[in-house]
Amino acid sequence: YAHVPWVKPHQNLLEKEGLPGAEEKMAMFKSAYDLITQSGEYDAIGLDHFSRKDDSLSIALRSGKLHRNFQGYCTRETTGQVYAFGMSAISQLYNSYAQNDKNIENYIRMINSGKPATVKGYCISEDEMIIKEVIEGLMCNNKLLWSELAEQFETSVGRIKAVCGYSPDKMQQYIDDGLLIMDDNSLNITGPGRFTIRNIVAELDPKLNSGGKQFSKSI
Repeated sequence: YAHVPWVKPHQNLLEKEGLPGAEEKMAMFKSAYDLITQSGEYDAIGLDHFSRKDDSLSIALRSGKLHRNFQGYCTRETTGQVYAFGMSAISQLYNSYAQNDKNIENYIRMINSGKPATVKGYCISEDEMIIKEVIEGLMCNNKLLWSELAEQFETSVGRIKAVCGYSPDKMQQYIDDGLLIMDDNSLNITGPGRFTIRNIVAELDPKLNSGGKQFSKSI
């Protein structure tokens, strides 16, 4: 659940009843996390997902090949491209996104006329692709090798780090708190770091606070 009343005004009704604060929400999640993972049957996947240890997602996590597309966590072999159908649906291609009309009457009219119902889209630049891979690598597999990304994009480690605004000084607070382990070629999220991973990867997204938009809280 993403609490975004500036996008969904009806969510303001919940605030009248009082919503739990960050500490209470973290305590609830930690309780559920411990209950599920300590059973010995499930692995924690990404932010708040779980899968059986023999599931393809758990196998992908252990081999560092867990991935995520617009629909959720998946393996790199099955991620593919997402073709969305229906009102407001969003398609995800290799380097672009496209969204259908949110208005049901407009959507039906466009489909009945034989035209695509797409009303807006976005093409991702190479720099944005790099940032996307950096963030997905950490949020999916809890680790990142700069040299692997440089090889993938056929560029230098220095450029990869520059594009995502990487600075050892910015990451030091997470190291001091035991949430991150870092060396010249890698970033590794620790067990406790999983609970604040959105805050960590936010340091690697230069565009996050540049557009004046609001997003749901990390906790």
